[in-house]
Amino acid sequence: MDLAEARGAGGAKFKGLVLVNARDFCRDRFGPSGWDRVIDALPTADRAVIAGVVQVGWYDLALYDRVHETIEVVHGRDASSIMTELGHYCAERDLTTVHRLFLRMASVGFVLGKYGEYWRRYQDSGEWTVSTEGPRRVRGTLSGWGSTSEATCARLAAYVERFCELCGAKGARVTRARCRTRGDRVCEYLIEWRGGLGITS
Repeated sequence: MDLAEARGAGGAKFKGLVLVNARDFCRDRFGPSGWDRVIDALPTADRAVIAGVVQVGWYDLALYDRVHETIEVVHGRDASSIMTELGHYCAERDLTTVHRLFLRMASVGFVLGKYGEYWRRYQDSGEWTVSTEGPRRVRGTLSGWGSTSEATCARLAAYVERFCELCGAKGARVTRARCRTRGDRVCEYLIEWRGGLGITS
């Protein structure tokens, strides 16, 4: 299913590559049966969709949320741990070595300013606004995203954290300042780092 067809079906969408990364993480982290256990715990309709997932396809974002929440339940971990591991893993998979080297030539401010464009590779909902608050402090605001899951939001924060590290921000740390799953209007991520490339370096 391409993006035009997916949008015609209604609702926010995510790209199949994201699900492939989650599958590979479960297998790498928990062994060959790690993903099978997640699949077995999902509703029958979800299992049918996942069986036909392709990296370039677009799928209902609610499935993305259910998969993350099921990973938490099946593997007995909370969002602050398992989703952090998953977010870091996926960032490392998504940013190839060549891409990382290119990004390290730019300032972190420039890279984060372009994050909205990068985001569109994997999500069709949500708009990023990035504001600089200091030499090594940036606030990213995500509005209108279709996710309604605490686990998915935690996974995203970890993804952004590792993304920044791979782009040259040493000791990157992301704090979830606001979140729609907590009743806030937007999701807001405070991004800070200790060393490496600054905003304009």
